[in-house]
Amino acid sequence: MSHLLITRQDRVLRLTLNRPNENNLLTEQLCRDLVSTLRDAGRDRTVGSVLIEAAGPMFCAGLDLEKGLLPEAAEITETHERLFTFGLHYHKPIVAAVQGPCLGAGVGLIANAHVVVAAQGTQFALTEIRHGFWPFTT
Repeated sequence: MSHLLITRQDRVLRLTLNRPNENNLLTEQLCRDLVSTLRDAGRDRTVGSVLIEAAGPMFCAGLDLEKGLLPEAAEITETHERLFTFGLHYHKPIVAAVQGPCLGAGVGLIANAHVVVAAQGTQFALTEIRHGFWPFTT
């Protein structure tokens, strides 16, 4: 099962975080898939906008630290830099639809969206400090 669902509806590319049983934690592979898909969508003239959403009651609980995904790893730092800064130079509208808690790296992800729509009761928090990390956001 893919942890990133990619669907098209007319000119809207929908990217759905699909790890609801793991609170949509960002694994190394999921981060790489997001970066690759966003890069390809930016080059595709048939894509007019990107919608980022998540399956389940939680948008994203941050990085999957149990899988060894640590921000100080050189290989991961490059992926994070690309993922958490893509919105700076992206020329297509990015919309994030957020429901439930959005924590840590999830906040970094949506910080790159041009528009964030949050459901009532949504919570945001930069919780990395509890693990000794400084929040990496744009």
